[in-house]
Amino acid sequence: MPAPAAFFIQAAGGQRLAIHHAPAASPRSVVLFVHAFAEEMNKSRRMAALAARALAEAGHAVLQIDLLGCGDSSGDLGDARWSDWLDDVRLGVHWLRQRHGHDLPLWLWGHRVGALVAVEAARHLDEDCQFLFWHPNTSGKQPLAQFLRLKTVAAMLQGAQQRGAAELRTALARGLSVEVAGYTLGAALAPDLEAASLSPPPRARRALFLEVQAVQADGTLPPTSPAIAGCIERWQAAGVPCVGQVVPGPAFWQTTEIEDAPALIGATVAMLEDRPGDVPSLATPAADHGGPAPAARPGCDQPAAGRAAAQGPVSGPAEAALVFEVNGQPLLGVLTTPAGGGGDDRCVIIVVGGPQYRAGSHRLFVQLARHLACRGITALRFDVRGMGDSPGAWRGFEQLDDDLRAAVDAAQRACPNLKRFVLWGLCDGASAALMYGARRWDERVQALGLVNPWVRSEQGEARTRVRHYYRDRLLQPEFWRKLASGQVGFHALKELGASLRRMAGPSERSPEVAVPFQQRMAEGWERFGGPALVMLSGNDYTAKEFVDHVRHDARWSALMQRPSVTTLSLETADHTFSAGSAKAWVLESTADWIDRALPTIPA
Repeated sequence: MPAPAAFFIQAAGGQRLAIHHAPAASPRSVVLFVHAFAEEMNKSRRMAALAARALAEAGHAVLQIDLLGCGDSSGDLGDARWSDWLDDVRLGVHWLRQRHGHDLPLWLWGHRVGALVAVEAARHLDEDCQFLFWHPNTSGKQPLAQFLRLKTVAAMLQGAQQRGAAELRTALARGLSVEVAGYTLGAALAPDLEAASLSPPPRARRALFLEVQAVQADGTLPPTSPAIAGCIERWQAAGVPCVGQVVPGPAFWQTTEIEDAPALIGATVAMLEDRPGDVPSLATPAADHGGPAPAARPGCDQPAAGRAAAQGPVSGPAEAALVFEVNGQPLLGVLTTPAGGGGDDRCVIIVVGGPQYRAGSHRLFVQLARHLACRGITALRFDVRGMGDSPGAWRGFEQLDDDLRAAVDAAQRACPNLKRFVLWGLCDGASAALMYGARRWDERVQALGLVNPWVRSEQGEARTRVRHYYRDRLLQPEFWRKLASGQVGFHALKELGASLRRMAGPSERSPEVAVPFQQRMAEGWERFGGPALVMLSGNDYTAKEFVDHVRHDARWSALMQRPSVTTLSLETADHTFSAGSAKAWVLESTADWIDRALPTIPA
């Protein structure tokens, strides 16, 4: 069957990234996927890609599109209006109709807030629509309240002054934007989101509701939630045929790690084939093996690099979707180049770490790539195998050498002028960057950006918890008062004792386990003779573990004392630099350091 194609669609204010999954034969229907909101979109990216490929395998033409200010599309969330997102849905439908004709049934497939966007957009389409809802929000009030609550929770965890939801709503009502969990929520978007309701549009012809729930202790699934059951009743009362089904699985859009819900994918395919309750076997189709898609240009107005102007010609960095192979499997990435092809021979490969895809938490990697391009430096962000839009099995951060080499090769094929590469990684992305050279360094890689590197071990984690958590708690009079009153159980002290025992020595390692990854990281760094930047967050346990690891390991201490190593830290930053000031710091510091470490070579 044809390989999926990734490309940008020109739109008002810039461009929208789209991924088209075409079936092997004439399609049975056209399906437009409308993604979830903010970080729920990031956590769901792999599941959406898996389901889109499964639907294409079953004969449906599927288009995934990133809405304005989301994913790889232009702009910032703070720029987006509800009407912009409705326009983007119509844009996606128009593209599908231009490609596959107007005779096929149209499905709008919405996940969470995406369901609300799809339903509202359908009111402005001059055609019949069928709907597939993945665990939909039935009203915009709940997701907005949950999103604003993140601000209060984050402040509480950091011991900062808390701004309640009422205060944030007041700011929005006054026309101000608010910063929440690394995102900027604009006053133009919030009221329309809150007012949104999952009510049937006039030309709705069918609606399928799929809800994901954990299996209960007795082995059964819970019934449909009251909110979704009530929604189904309202649609049926309006004369729209509906089917609802609860499927087992994790709430993958909220889990800390990336998780799959295979039963949801099976039920999705079955429902579009009029076989509710049946779960077919799944196959993963191949992905596009082609070269870069036509380049599009996000804006480069400072300080928010990547924010496109609302009207007029768009200037700034150019972006192209790349699909390239590693060991016969495709990887999807986005190459960001300076305006007018004015870049030099430097390129940053952004190594994605943790439970993320190429956009990064609160689109950090998108903004980094665009900021670097505004400084004349090309950047490639991509999904390794098994993450985001790249198919295959997730191999773990210790086995990314082939993926990284393929990314460097792909960037060089797309831009032959690129000669000097920087591997820039956050968390275990930094760990993977160091291990890339454990055997032999790729001479094209001439600098390393290591951000909150992951060096966790059982012994190291215990040491950090004792040093940075239990010590602070034991010095708090409130802790001892609660202990005396029974409000704090003795299990807290037992946990402290367990941590002290783990600190005493490393745990036994089974004979089949290879060399510890921390050792491979050190070996890679020892073989690397170029400049390295280490960036550390003050409010992050991963960074604290790294500092403790260096302090207790002579080998690592020697590496950090090399003259070629630059260490920067920001005391107020969290792991992903979610505060606006912290994000600006990491973007500017990275670009400044690259200019010093790899200065532009005169022509």
